[in-house]
Amino acid sequence: MVTNWSKTAPRFPWVTLTIFSIAVSAKLLHSALAPPGQDAMLALGGMFPSQIVQVLNSPVSEWADYRLLTLFSALFIHTNWLHLLGNIAYLWVFGIPLERRLGWLGMIIVFMFGGALANLSVSLRWPAERGDPGDRTQRAGPRGAGGRVFSDTGSARSHGKRLARRH
Repeated sequence: MVTNWSKTAPRFPWVTLTIFSIAVSAKLLHSALAPPGQDAMLALGGMFPSQIVQVLNSPVSEWADYRLLTLFSALFIHTNWLHLLGNIAYLWVFGIPLERRLGWLGMIIVFMFGGALANLSVSLRWPAERGDPGDRTQRAGPRGAGGRVFSDTGSARSHGKRLARRH
């Protein structure tokens, strides 16, 4: 058996577990609410591309708007349990080795800013997805956590061989 005696023990993935805990807690809260409360939670925390585009089309002096915060809050919002479980699987597979490679601060940066950038790109790229949260007849709804998955996956891919060596 060959061992690498100089290899240090891998870091514990605190950020990944915290993200997991926040997302599960948010979904438990969402599930415990009555349907009007669930709609309100999605309307306040979910990212609606139409609202983001509306803020970005206003003068820069008016960009101090809570709706831009949904680029971040939506990273923890999941519309159903299957959505949450799928994202957790990606987080587990890619997030833990990525956090071990980048450290806790690097993981926070990749998760929060990579996810917000993914949400921003959805808002700017797909005009058909720019639904109005007050109009329940439109097919577009809140967006958020799914784009973050691709941020983590892309970061892990860019660190490819280095992640494999550290594990």
